[in-house]
Amino acid sequence: MRAAKFSDAKIFGTSVLQVISAVAGKPLLDVPLHEDTFSLIEQSFHTHDLAKLGQLCGLLLQRISADPETRRRCLEFATAYKSSDKYAEYYAKLTTGLVLVTYGQTEALAPAQASTLITTYFLSLSFHQEALLAHAI
Repeated sequence: MRAAKFSDAKIFGTSVLQVISAVAGKPLLDVPLHEDTFSLIEQSFHTHDLAKLGQLCGLLLQRISADPETRRRCLEFATAYKSSDKYAEYYAKLTTGLVLVTYGQTEALAPAQASTLITTYFLSLSFHQEALLAHAI
């Protein structure tokens, strides 16, 4: 009988091995990002592990893309952010990147589209965190 490993444990009905198995063979997408966007991603997910970040951002991109209303609203925010002085460079100066695992309809996204959606999500998240902190003070 083989000893159970930590990675075999199921938490909320899912094990790490199941996730690795689901990711195996999925297409990858190299998404250009601004270095500050990349920092926001690391801070939000509390990790510097590039493989984990690529998987998590791939799942996030899938959720944004799956719902037409969510995707439309995200693109509306992107238009507003791109024209603002504070956030425009997040879309223009793409000096780093992240390789994402693609799922379902995200396989058809171009890297620039994925970059816009991911950047907008994390800028919105950052904006809302700042607003919550300001309100708490």
